Amino acid sequence: MKQAKRAKIFYGIIGCGEAFRKHAEAIRKNKESALAAVFDTDSRRAGIVSKNYGCEKSASVDAMLADRGIDAVVICTPHDTHKDLVLRTIQAGKYAVCEKPLALSSREGRALLQSRYYKQNIITVFQTRFSPAARLLFRLLASGKIGTILLCNVHVYKYRDRDYFNKRWRSDRGRSGGMLLSQGIHALDMMRLLCGWPKRIMAIRKNFRPRLKEVEDVYAAAVEFRNGAVGTVTVTTAAKHNRNAHSIFIAGSRGSMEIGGHAFEKIIHRDLRGTRICLAGFPERSDHEFFLSAVNDFILRKKRDPLLSFAEDAVRSVAFVEELQHALGQKH
Repeated sequence: MKQAKRAKIFYGIIGCGEAFRKHAEAIRKNKESALAAVFDTDSRRAGIVSKNYGCEKSASVDAMLADRGIDAVVICTPHDTHKDLVLRTIQAGKYAVCEKPLALSSREGRALLQSRYYKQNIITVFQTRFSPAARLLFRLLASGKIGTILLCNVHVYKYRDRDYFNKRWRSDRGRSGGMLLSQGIHALDMMRLLCGWPKRIMAIRKNFRPRLKEVEDVYAAAVEFRNGAVGTVTVTTAAKHNRNAHSIFIAGSRGSMEIGGHAFEKIIHRDLRGTRICLAGFPERSDHEFFLSAVNDFILRKKRDPLLSFAEDAVRSVAFVEELQHALGQKH
């Protein structure tokens, strides 16, 4: 692994679609990073983006990976390409920063862990962990103010229209991994961090839109965890006319807490005395900016934020989703 010897990390981004802008903006706004190059299979789109951000347009993935001036590559491509692109990136001696999910299955993920090129150089983008509200949630739990978790309810309400699914890979279970890996994984990743591993799951899924033959649009489950906690999971992409909303509610032995909003920007805590704390209006930085700062800290100074998701951790989150899918008899 090439060690960064400069004051800045130079990034390349593969994939200039919907996920691109938040990563590019986070890189641009951080004084310790710069966007060096972009690549997309749509050459015209890559050209527009490269002009807008004042960076190079790589002729191919291989050209970007051969560029010795690039330290890390952000992978923002369809899910079924993640594993191979991550492997090629670390083989080229660069850090791979991969959009969720790291792989379509835990088996694919374990193959990355077994690569001789893997040396803590794969980081998965779980940026919601870094929102100020989420950090406060983890801090309050660690302080004991909430006590032992008794109940954890996770809800993800989204609407994805026909245009969204017109990109064929999104409605293809073999390419996207399904709704839980696509839309639910951020909240489910948080649930795993909070509650640990499930012991028993009772679940149901539905396809209310006939054209989505392979990908469900509603999933609901009741979960019992190994630590004794119980919880519920609801994920949907059929919440028409509803803003994208996430929520995690925790009832503990000493109090309760809820985190929610469009991107976990709100948190409410009630302690045993009934004190209610409603927090909003956090610093005007995106979750991606907080996440990127942690990535830069690790690459430049080997300062490891406990919320950074390296490959081992990311594979556990994929496996957690598999447990929820297995409750429906889905194959992987």
